[in-house]
Amino acid sequence: MAGGRRARRPALAAALVGLVLAGAGLVPAIAANQPSGPRRAAARTTPVPDGIDRLVVRTTRPAGRNAENALAASVGGRHAGSGRPGVFDVDVTQGQGPAAARKLGQNPSVAHVEADVRFRSAEMPPANTAALVPSKKPIGAGAGASPPPVNERCFSGCALTFDGGTTSRIYSQSDFMHIGAADAWAVTHGDPNMLVAVVDTDVDATQPDLAGKVIVGANFSGDNTPDPEGHGTAVAGLIAATPNNGIGIAGLGWNTKVLSVRVLDSQGAGFASTIAKGIHYAADYPGVKVINLSLQQDPNCPAADKTLCPKTSTPLQDEIKYAQSKGILVVSAAGNQPVSDPSYPAAYDGVLSVAAVDGTDDTLAKFSRRGPWVDIAAPGVGVLTLATPCTDGNCWVTPDGTSFATPIVSAAAALVWAANPGLTAPQVAARLMATAEPIAGTGTDFSNGEVNVGRAVGSALAGPLSATPGTAAISATSALPLATGKGYWLAASDGGIFSYGNATFLGSTGGITLNRPIVGLAATPTGKGYWLVASDGGIFAFGDAGFWGSTGSLSLNKPIVSMAATPSGRGYWLVASDGGIFAFGDAGFRGSTGSLHLNKPIVGMAATPTGRGYWLIASDGGIFAFGDARFFGSTGNLKLNRPIVDMAPSPDGDGYWMVASDGGVFAFGGSQFYGSPAGTTAGSIVSLAATPTGNGYWIIGNDGGVYNFGAAAYLGGLGGIPLNRPIVGLAVR
Repeated sequence: MAGGRRARRPALAAALVGLVLAGAGLVPAIAANQPSGPRRAAARTTPVPDGIDRLVVRTTRPAGRNAENALAASVGGRHAGSGRPGVFDVDVTQGQGPAAARKLGQNPSVAHVEADVRFRSAEMPPANTAALVPSKKPIGAGAGASPPPVNERCFSGCALTFDGGTTSRIYSQSDFMHIGAADAWAVTHGDPNMLVAVVDTDVDATQPDLAGKVIVGANFSGDNTPDPEGHGTAVAGLIAATPNNGIGIAGLGWNTKVLSVRVLDSQGAGFASTIAKGIHYAADYPGVKVINLSLQQDPNCPAADKTLCPKTSTPLQDEIKYAQSKGILVVSAAGNQPVSDPSYPAAYDGVLSVAAVDGTDDTLAKFSRRGPWVDIAAPGVGVLTLATPCTDGNCWVTPDGTSFATPIVSAAAALVWAANPGLTAPQVAARLMATAEPIAGTGTDFSNGEVNVGRAVGSALAGPLSATPGTAAISATSALPLATGKGYWLAASDGGIFSYGNATFLGSTGGITLNRPIVGLAATPTGKGYWLVASDGGIFAFGDAGFWGSTGSLSLNKPIVSMAATPSGRGYWLVASDGGIFAFGDAGFRGSTGSLHLNKPIVGMAATPTGRGYWLIASDGGIFAFGDARFFGSTGNLKLNRPIVDMAPSPDGDGYWMVASDGGVFAFGGSQFYGSPAGTTAGSIVSLAATPTGNGYWIIGNDGGVYNFGAAAYLGGLGGIPLNRPIVGLAVR
């Protein structure tokens, strides 16, 4: 790309001063006088050119190279490389792309043609280009420092200088300390057979702190010149720098290794079609579990016609889907433009997108892209990592950018996977998001908080189906998969209704004097109506909800505590605290606990997807299944901190969740654990509802606070707003 890049060196403004120090005596020059060495052997190719528009062409059926050359020549272009069979690139003179695309699109042998997308590394320009080397300033034991959790000179603090020793600063890996690295390492050191693919510029495998930690893979960039800024090396260092060798820093992934796949040239530039080829290669490489994309669309697209600067790329999206189909987690930088517009590939379905925060005060970095489409945040300002070539002790950099937040999340994912290899890629992502630390901007600038790898790894030990109360975060909104619930209602004990998203207010009993308080709420299948039920079994129907009967005129042994609607919406069940069942409309009676002696009262019920069965749940988590409802487990024999208050089934009926009054969540059968608000709630939890596809759930408190996990979108709540009566129910549209 035109203009080139300056050699990146750290900005001392990002230095961290006055931190806990470790080590003794003078900091040695690391690998002084060691040559950088050869990078890799490869055929000489051509870097990304300026002055061209690149098109990606897909033919109706795979054709030979001669046929592809002829298509390129028909628009005055040249063949610029092949992707999958039947897909190839065409370069034409800059400005001629739109006309060439139209002409190719009219050719009967062409199925699709689109402009290729230019990309760059997601790194901010450096504020200081001076080399950073060890200082002779004494630190460590003389200052009374305690040993760090890893034997690395610069983990807890080392003195570095950029001006020959006149000015020295203490640099450390405080960002890793802050996100719980030591807690995670106490559980796992990662899997040495697991690879994170760094799809980027080249990685210097001769960097002393990366010795034996890098597999040099294929080069798709068209450039054999090493990246002078060492972007790929800096990214790889955060994942895989060798721990406990005493010479520099520790990679968060500890034993995790990286596969270097080069798709960006020595100027940090590349095309989406090239990146797609690198992703496909990485997805097929044995041992790869995570693909790290520390790159962004070029904000300075050179095309005169800006239609050649699209936001999406079909080849890139296809290869990301291919990687996901192989069980790989794709992690991508959100980008460095301070806007809220979605950026790709970060915003593609299933990609874990990462914003950058300043670890010194846990605020969103001024340069970072933001918005609720961004999944999670991680440190990305002045992050201490590796430089190349590591000569004369010049081995470190402290760069800024979402480029460097991304590998922190990738390494965290690798540790979670190592702690529990049975997790799927979406489960690993959900674990990271559900255990993220809520910080300023959570829910607006990014869906979840800042990654906490200590919590995520500790939570992973419980397995994918177990709750870990007290270790999860609020607003755990995941883009894996996309949100499906688009609205919900909250009901208060006086029948007041609060509607959010596309859930429409259809009426309430808020202004009516009730004989008994409202205890439950259920929505119709159309989402255009709902029922309220009182503790005496009185039913109030709104919208298209039909009245099918009630127990309001009966003398009940025990009060009604919950209700559930049939799948048709033409009936419902009411359940009393002794498990007595009252069926109305097309709701069939399948059994009850009304004649049984219960250890604890019934607090909730849920219907199966067929409507031919239901579950009852007691406050100790005991489950009673009737009809075609299957038993998947319970907490009936466990000692709970707080009583169970509600349950929700998975949409296909192969599992269920239950929630305690402190927010602890327990998942059974095919229901996945996405997180819990335990330990963070202001009021008592009262209800739980799943998304229509079961990829997340909402939990509400009696103060109207709404906590969303997995793909359940936060659409609003009442937490902190004074209420006339407590919230008692939740229903999803």
